[in-house]
Amino acid sequence: MTTIQRQHFGEHQGQAVSLFTLTNANSMRLCVTDYGCIITQLWVPDRHGQAEDIVMGFDNLATYQAGHPFFGAIAGRCANRIAGGRFSIDGQEFILATNELPTGQHLHGGRRGFDKYVWQAQEDGDGIIFSRTSVDGEEGYPGNLQVSHRIGLTEDNVMTLSFEAQTDKPTLVNLVNHSHYNLRGHQHLIHDQQLKIEADFITPVDEATMLPTGEIRRVAGTAFDFRNARRLGDAMLHRPAQDFDMNYVLKPGEGLYILPPA
Repeated sequence: MTTIQRQHFGEHQGQAVSLFTLTNANSMRLCVTDYGCIITQLWVPDRHGQAEDIVMGFDNLATYQAGHPFFGAIAGRCANRIAGGRFSIDGQEFILATNELPTGQHLHGGRRGFDKYVWQAQEDGDGIIFSRTSVDGEEGYPGNLQVSHRIGLTEDNVMTLSFEAQTDKPTLVNLVNHSHYNLRGHQHLIHDQQLKIEADFITPVDEATMLPTGEIRRVAGTAFDFRNARRLGDAMLHRPAQDFDMNYVLKPGEGLYILPPA
Protein backbone atom coordinates (compact mmCIF):
# COMPACT_ATOMS: atom_id res chain seq x y z
CA MET A 1 0.00 0.00 0.00
CA THR A 2 1.28 3.45 -0.90
CA THR A 3 2.01 5.60 2.14
CA ILE A 4 2.05 9.41 2.16
CA GLN A 5 4.09 11.63 4.47
CA ARG A 6 3.81 15.42 4.62
CA GLN A 7 6.51 17.79 5.85
CA HIS A 8 7.18 21.52 5.88
CA PHE A 9 9.16 22.66 2.84
CA GLY A 10 9.27 26.43 3.39
CA GLU A 11 7.14 29.49 2.70
CA HIS A 12 6.09 31.38 -0.41
CA GLN A 13 4.65 34.88 -0.10
CA GLY A 14 3.45 34.15 3.44
CA GLN A 15 1.97 30.75 2.59
CA ALA A 16 3.28 27.52 4.06
CA VAL A 17 4.64 25.09 1.48
CA SER A 18 4.55 21.33 2.01
CA LEU A 19 6.51 18.43 0.54
CA PHE A 20 4.67 15.12 0.14
CA THR A 21 6.55 11.81 -0.04
CA LEU A 22 4.70 8.86 -1.56
CA THR A 23 6.29 5.44 -1.05
CA ASN A 24 5.08 2.03 -2.21
CA ALA A 25 5.95 -1.48 -1.05
CA ASN A 26 8.63 -1.80 -3.76
CA SER A 27 10.62 1.14 -2.32
CA MET A 28 9.69 3.40 -5.21
CA ARG A 29 9.44 6.94 -3.85
CA LEU A 30 7.87 10.10 -5.29
CA CYS A 31 8.33 13.56 -3.75
CA VAL A 32 6.06 16.42 -4.81
CA THR A 33 5.40 19.88 -3.40
CA ASP A 34 2.25 21.98 -3.45
CA TYR A 35 4.34 24.88 -4.79
CA GLY A 36 3.76 24.54 -8.54
CA CYS A 37 2.86 20.83 -8.17
CA ILE A 38 6.58 20.23 -8.63
CA ILE A 39 7.87 16.67 -8.64
CA THR A 40 11.19 17.13 -6.85
CA GLN A 41 12.34 13.49 -6.72
CA LEU A 42 11.36 10.14 -8.22
CA TRP A 43 13.35 7.21 -6.84
CA VAL A 44 12.96 4.09 -9.00
CA PRO A 45 14.61 0.70 -8.33
CA ASP A 46 16.42 -0.91 -11.25
CA ARG A 47 16.45 -4.63 -12.11
CA HIS A 48 18.95 -5.18 -9.28
CA GLY A 49 16.86 -3.30 -6.71
CA GLN A 50 19.19 -0.29 -6.67
CA ALA A 51 17.14 2.93 -6.57
CA GLU A 52 18.08 6.15 -8.39
CA ASP A 53 16.41 9.57 -8.51
CA ILE A 54 15.52 9.93 -12.19
CA VAL A 55 14.00 13.45 -12.34
CA MET A 56 15.94 16.68 -12.38
CA GLY A 57 15.20 18.94 -9.42
CA PHE A 58 16.44 20.65 -6.27
CA ASP A 59 16.54 19.87 -2.57
CA ASN A 60 15.11 23.17 -1.33
CA LEU A 61 12.26 25.56 -2.13
CA ALA A 62 14.48 28.64 -2.44
CA THR A 63 16.18 27.30 -5.57
CA TYR A 64 12.80 26.78 -7.26
CA GLN A 65 11.68 30.27 -6.23
CA ALA A 66 14.83 31.80 -7.73
CA GLY A 67 13.88 30.51 -11.19
CA HIS A 68 14.52 27.23 -12.99
CA PRO A 69 13.78 25.46 -16.33
CA PHE A 70 10.32 24.35 -15.13
CA PHE A 71 11.87 21.25 -13.55
CA GLY A 72 9.02 18.92 -12.57
CA ALA A 73 6.40 21.69 -12.46
CA ILE A 74 2.93 22.08 -13.90
CA ALA A 75 2.97 24.42 -16.91
CA GLY A 76 -0.23 26.40 -17.49
CA ARG A 77 -2.66 27.88 -18.25
CA CYS A 78 -1.06 27.01 -21.58
CA ALA A 79 2.15 25.07 -21.88
CA ASN A 80 4.48 26.01 -24.74
CA ARG A 81 4.41 29.28 -26.67
CA ILE A 82 1.68 31.61 -27.91
CA ALA A 83 2.92 33.91 -30.67
CA GLY A 84 3.17 37.53 -29.58
CA GLY A 85 1.07 36.73 -26.52
CA ARG A 86 -2.15 37.23 -28.48
CA PHE A 87 -5.10 35.07 -29.46
CA SER A 88 -8.75 35.57 -30.40
CA ILE A 89 -11.95 33.80 -29.38
CA ASP A 90 -15.23 34.61 -31.14
CA GLY A 91 -13.70 37.74 -32.65
CA GLN A 92 -12.40 39.12 -29.35
CA GLU A 93 -8.64 39.52 -28.98
CA PHE A 94 -6.90 38.74 -25.70
CA ILE A 95 -3.44 40.06 -24.85
CA LEU A 96 -1.29 37.89 -22.58
CA ALA A 97 1.86 38.52 -20.63
CA THR A 98 4.94 38.12 -22.84
CA ASN A 99 7.63 36.57 -20.69
CA GLU A 100 10.00 35.08 -23.27
CA LEU A 101 12.41 37.77 -24.41
CA PRO A 102 13.62 39.00 -26.82
CA THR A 103 11.13 37.19 -29.08
CA GLY A 104 8.10 38.51 -27.20
CA GLN A 105 6.27 35.19 -26.88
CA HIS A 106 3.98 34.01 -24.10
CA LEU A 107 5.60 30.92 -22.56
CA HIS A 108 4.19 28.32 -20.12
CA GLY A 109 1.48 30.57 -18.68
CA GLY A 110 3.25 33.92 -18.48
CA ARG A 111 5.20 35.83 -15.86
CA ARG A 112 3.40 34.04 -13.05
CA GLY A 113 2.18 30.77 -14.47
CA PHE A 114 0.69 27.87 -12.55
CA ASP A 115 4.19 26.77 -11.47
CA LYS A 116 4.53 29.84 -9.20
CA TYR A 117 1.46 29.32 -6.97
CA VAL A 118 0.89 27.32 -3.80
CA TRP A 119 -1.94 24.88 -4.57
CA GLN A 120 -4.46 23.37 -2.21
CA ALA A 121 -3.56 19.74 -1.55
CA GLN A 122 -5.68 16.78 -0.49
CA GLU A 123 -4.62 13.16 -0.03
CA ASP A 124 -6.57 10.78 -2.25
CA GLY A 125 -5.77 7.10 -1.79
CA ASP A 126 -2.42 6.49 -3.49
CA GLY A 127 -2.08 10.10 -4.65
CA ILE A 128 -2.45 13.82 -4.00
CA ILE A 129 -5.05 16.07 -5.63
CA PHE A 130 -3.76 19.62 -6.11
CA SER A 131 -6.31 22.32 -6.96
CA ARG A 132 -6.62 26.05 -7.49
CA THR A 133 -8.78 28.61 -9.30
CA SER A 134 -7.13 30.71 -11.98
CA VAL A 135 -9.24 33.86 -11.89
CA ASP A 136 -10.66 35.68 -14.91
CA GLY A 137 -7.92 37.90 -16.36
CA GLU A 138 -4.97 36.09 -14.77
CA GLU A 139 -1.99 36.68 -17.09
CA GLY A 140 -4.56 37.94 -19.62
CA TYR A 141 -6.63 34.76 -20.00
CA PRO A 142 -10.45 34.97 -19.98
CA GLY A 143 -12.66 33.01 -17.60
CA ASN A 144 -12.40 31.61 -14.11
CA LEU A 145 -10.68 28.27 -14.52
CA GLN A 146 -10.98 25.65 -11.78
CA VAL A 147 -8.07 23.24 -12.10
CA SER A 148 -7.22 19.96 -10.39
CA HIS A 149 -4.04 17.97 -10.91
CA ARG A 150 -3.68 14.51 -9.40
CA ILE A 151 -0.26 12.90 -8.94
CA GLY A 152 -0.18 9.32 -7.70
CA LEU A 153 2.05 6.29 -7.19
CA THR A 154 0.64 2.78 -7.58
CA GLU A 155 1.81 -0.48 -6.04
CA ASP A 156 2.99 -1.73 -9.46
CA ASN A 157 5.48 1.14 -9.81
CA VAL A 158 3.40 3.44 -12.02
CA MET A 159 3.42 7.21 -11.51
CA THR A 160 0.05 8.61 -12.59
CA LEU A 161 -0.64 12.18 -13.72
CA SER A 162 -4.10 13.52 -14.52
CA PHE A 163 -5.51 17.00 -15.18
CA GLU A 164 -9.03 18.43 -15.08
CA ALA A 165 -10.20 21.99 -15.75
CA GLN A 166 -13.58 23.73 -15.89
CA THR A 167 -14.19 27.28 -17.10
CA ASP A 168 -17.09 29.72 -17.01
CA LYS A 169 -16.01 31.41 -20.28
CA PRO A 170 -14.45 30.19 -23.53
CA THR A 171 -10.69 30.16 -22.93
CA LEU A 172 -7.45 28.34 -23.77
CA VAL A 173 -5.98 25.63 -21.56
CA ASN A 174 -3.13 23.20 -22.21
CA LEU A 175 -1.70 21.63 -19.05
CA VAL A 176 1.42 19.49 -18.76
CA ASN A 177 3.90 18.18 -16.23
CA HIS A 178 7.31 19.54 -17.24
CA SER A 179 9.64 16.96 -15.67
CA HIS A 180 13.10 16.32 -17.13
CA TYR A 181 14.19 12.67 -16.82
CA ASN A 182 17.48 10.84 -16.73
CA LEU A 183 16.67 7.15 -16.25
CA ARG A 184 20.19 6.39 -14.97
CA GLY A 185 20.08 9.03 -12.24
CA HIS A 186 22.00 12.23 -11.56
CA GLN A 187 25.47 10.70 -11.63
CA HIS A 188 25.32 9.56 -15.26
CA LEU A 189 25.00 11.15 -18.68
CA ILE A 190 22.08 10.27 -20.95
CA HIS A 191 24.25 9.36 -23.95
CA ASP A 192 23.97 5.56 -23.64
CA GLN A 193 20.19 5.57 -23.22
CA GLN A 194 18.06 4.86 -26.28
CA LEU A 195 15.05 6.79 -27.51
CA LYS A 196 12.18 5.49 -29.64
CA ILE A 197 9.31 7.71 -30.83
CA GLU A 198 6.42 6.20 -32.77
CA ALA A 199 5.97 9.13 -35.14
CA ASP A 200 6.36 9.54 -38.90
CA PHE A 201 6.06 13.33 -38.79
CA ILE A 202 7.12 16.41 -36.83
CA THR A 203 5.81 19.98 -36.81
CA PRO A 204 9.02 21.96 -37.39
CA VAL A 205 9.65 25.28 -35.66
CA ASP A 206 11.20 28.57 -36.66
CA GLU A 207 14.73 28.68 -35.24
CA ALA A 208 14.41 32.29 -34.02
CA THR A 209 11.03 32.08 -32.27
CA MET A 210 10.66 28.31 -31.65
CA LEU A 211 7.09 28.61 -32.95
CA PRO A 212 5.63 25.96 -35.30
CA THR A 213 5.82 27.02 -38.93
CA GLY A 214 2.61 25.19 -39.86
CA GLU A 215 4.44 22.57 -41.89
CA ILE A 216 4.04 18.85 -41.17
CA ARG A 217 7.32 17.20 -42.17
CA ARG A 218 8.32 13.56 -42.53
CA VAL A 219 11.09 12.38 -40.20
CA ALA A 220 12.44 9.81 -42.68
CA GLY A 221 16.03 10.64 -43.62
CA THR A 222 16.39 13.38 -40.98
CA ALA A 223 18.01 13.70 -37.56
CA PHE A 224 14.49 13.59 -36.06
CA ASP A 225 13.86 9.97 -37.03
CA PHE A 226 13.49 7.87 -33.86
CA ARG A 227 11.08 5.28 -35.27
CA ASN A 228 13.77 2.71 -34.49
CA ALA A 229 15.48 3.06 -31.13
CA ARG A 230 18.62 5.19 -31.34
CA ARG A 231 21.38 5.82 -28.84
CA LEU A 232 20.97 9.40 -27.64
CA GLY A 233 24.70 10.10 -27.80
CA ASP A 234 24.73 9.18 -31.49
CA ALA A 235 21.61 11.24 -32.22
CA MET A 236 23.09 14.28 -30.48
CA LEU A 237 26.13 14.22 -32.78
CA HIS A 238 23.80 15.07 -35.69
CA ARG A 239 21.23 17.21 -33.90
CA PRO A 240 19.93 20.35 -35.63
CA ALA A 241 20.26 23.87 -34.28
CA GLN A 242 16.96 23.67 -32.37
CA ASP A 243 17.86 20.24 -30.92
CA PHE A 244 14.79 17.99 -30.72
CA ASP A 245 12.59 20.62 -29.08
CA MET A 246 9.46 20.34 -31.22
CA ASN A 247 6.24 18.40 -31.52
CA TYR A 248 6.18 14.84 -32.82
CA VAL A 249 2.95 13.66 -34.47
CA LEU A 250 2.45 10.41 -32.56
CA LYS A 251 0.73 7.46 -34.18
CA PRO A 252 -2.68 6.66 -32.63
CA GLY A 253 -2.22 4.57 -29.50
CA GLU A 254 1.56 4.92 -29.59
CA GLY A 255 4.03 7.17 -27.83
CA LEU A 256 7.57 7.79 -26.67
CA TYR A 257 9.87 5.17 -25.14
CA ILE A 258 13.19 5.64 -23.34
CA LEU A 259 15.13 2.40 -23.22
CA PRO A 260 18.14 1.31 -21.15
CA PRO A 261 21.59 1.08 -22.75
CA ALA A 262 21.85 -1.62 -25.39
